[in-house]
Amino acid sequence: MKLLLSDDLPPALSEGLNTIIQLSHDNYHVGHAFDLRADDGGNNLPWQVKAAERGWMVLTNFRDIEKHPQRLSAWLESHLVVFFPTAKFCACTFPARSAVILALIPELRKIYLARSGGAAYSIGPGKIKKIA
Repeated sequence: MKLLLSDDLPPALSEGLNTIIQLSHDNYHVGHAFDLRADDGGNNLPWQVKAAERGWMVLTNFRDIEKHPQRLSAWLESHLVVFFPTAKFCACTFPARSAVILALIPELRKIYLARSGGAAYSIGPGKIKKIA
């Protein structure tokens, strides 16, 4: 399973999550969009294109995606599986967000294994819900 945090979340969050997840799941990875930019190879492709090509799912910090149909369409056209936070998730501290993500690893893995093309989900404490 590969989960990439978008650039509106701190890189330290992905580093901490990856360290914890690697303790029990060495084939699971949490990365950050900045990592894809650093690994650009001079082609200047948007990080979303690289993420889709490399099989990442994305967690963004953009809330209320359903109120922004153009942005939702753009994410879906990227062929990424994207998770948008609920208000309750955004209200959590970063350590609490980490706990939420870690608790949802089994469900994230199922979504990762079943992915095909773009999809959008909301993610919050204790639940993931498909929105598109």
